[in-house]
Amino acid sequence: MFDDPIRLAVIGAGAVGGTVAGLLKLAGRDPVVVARHQAVADRLASPGLHLSGKVQDPNVRLHAVRSLEDLTGPLDLVFLATKATDCAAAARELPPRLHDDSLVVSLQNGMVETELAEILGPRRVVACVVRLSAERLGPAEIEVTDVTEMVIGSLDGPDREALETVRTVLDPAVPTRISDNIKGELFAKLIDNCCVNPTTAVTGWTVGRLLSEPRGRSSYLRIMAEAMGVAQAMGVRVEPGAGGRLDYAAFLADSSPEAEAFRHQVLEATAPAFIRTRPSMLQDLEHGRRTEIDYLNGYVVDRGREHGRPTPLNAALADMVREIGAGRREMGPENLDDPARPGF
Repeated sequence: MFDDPIRLAVIGAGAVGGTVAGLLKLAGRDPVVVARHQAVADRLASPGLHLSGKVQDPNVRLHAVRSLEDLTGPLDLVFLATKATDCAAAARELPPRLHDDSLVVSLQNGMVETELAEILGPRRVVACVVRLSAERLGPAEIEVTDVTEMVIGSLDGPDREALETVRTVLDPAVPTRISDNIKGELFAKLIDNCCVNPTTAVTGWTVGRLLSEPRGRSSYLRIMAEAMGVAQAMGVRVEPGAGGRLDYAAFLADSSPEAEAFRHQVLEATAPAFIRTRPSMLQDLEHGRRTEIDYLNGYVVDRGREHGRPTPLNAALADMVREIGAGRREMGPENLDDPARPGF
């Protein structure tokens, strides 16, 4: 579909964008990274991106620029790795840097694909579920805690040939597959994020600590049940979540006390694997950054309201995250016991 060498750009140099750019470079591609801050762009170029954890390379040298205006010539493939809160603004700057067949792959947490399609046109937008965990430790320094796979698909846009082109580029860097039910894949990832992001953000816990605590697991399961109810009302067939390992519908089907105890056992058994995992929303609040809550639990609440499905716990957690971000609430485990919140 594109002539070699394919002209690639990664917009955003945070934990996800930096990791994807680094993995693409290690796989033989040469992406241009758009980094907002000059210090980050300089460090990416020399001495290079420092990757640690599951992927280790101390000096992945990347071509980096500060803005889209610094890119020359039309791009074939763009990986949009900004925060969900910034992706629409970034997308509006892209058209002058694209040609007729250019594709844009969304790497955000949260549901942004419809908004991107409205800006760029549906035939350009490739939806992508990113199954990797990473934390940015400093400028051009990222610890990768998990790399599983990428799942790509088309909501109503790019054809199979276009998707195969994207898969061919990504697969040597991160195992990548094409899904015929990308909406269900996106919703599964949405539920994953809704269960762990706000709960760790309001408590200050890691994912492992969350899953070790009975009240943390109870919140996790209630968030999941509310979100699955919304998906059902929307007619979405949710694919297995938790990295493709857990069928949420089957997991929640039995409401008996014995089944609930089993669900707690399953979640608690996974806790050691995530004892150091700190989701992006927790990191954002700690650093005073705007969170993606409106694209995660806020999205579930909005869709639930549209379809007549109650989502009290998702709503309560979304409000708490906003309050912490605005400085009106302290982060801490006591937030899970707040009697003023109808969701708890």
